[in-house]
Amino acid sequence: MNKISTPRYARVVFYSKTLTAYPPIIRDSYHFIFTHYSFYVMEAIRIISHRAGMIYSSNALFILSKGLNAGKPLAKPCPNCFAIEFRASEDVERFKSLCQILLQSQVFSQYLKGSVIPFLTIRDFRSIISRYAELVDNLPAEFSHLVEVLSAIAEQEQKNRSLLSLLSQYRMALIADFTRRI
Repeated sequence: MNKISTPRYARVVFYSKTLTAYPPIIRDSYHFIFTHYSFYVMEAIRIISHRAGMIYSSNALFILSKGLNAGKPLAKPCPNCFAIEFRASEDVERFKSLCQILLQSQVFSQYLKGSVIPFLTIRDFRSIISRYAELVDNLPAEFSHLVEVLSAIAEQEQKNRSLLSLLSQYRMALIADFTRRI
């Protein structure tokens, strides 16, 4: 295994999909350098295709790779996902927020391939993440504000869904009460 020295800047290292050994042998690596520490405070993250039986650290995130929801962050692995390991749980949350934003803005859907079951290749996923992670890294305050606003909107949507559900139940109760009288 090639030993990667840790310079003053953060380094993100992507490993190839066809790795067979753990610790992995780097066959095809891409090095992306981020000069700011606001988004990537870890030395390196690892993005690989999930394989059954792999053991991941507690700071792992899984991203769906097939279907129309490709790019969706998952808490647990599934057969069609990418596995991403981080050093800190804060990084997991930031990366999950970034992937959720990219999914909702349909950035991943532009890169879907396949006619029957669309899928996102690991190479496309890496390029998308590297491009948008650099943007997030350059605008950390705006990204934090965006995440806060989006979480407040999601909370309000959840409250509205529960209110709509209660109104629907109330409507059905009124109809049932009226039809019982007949």
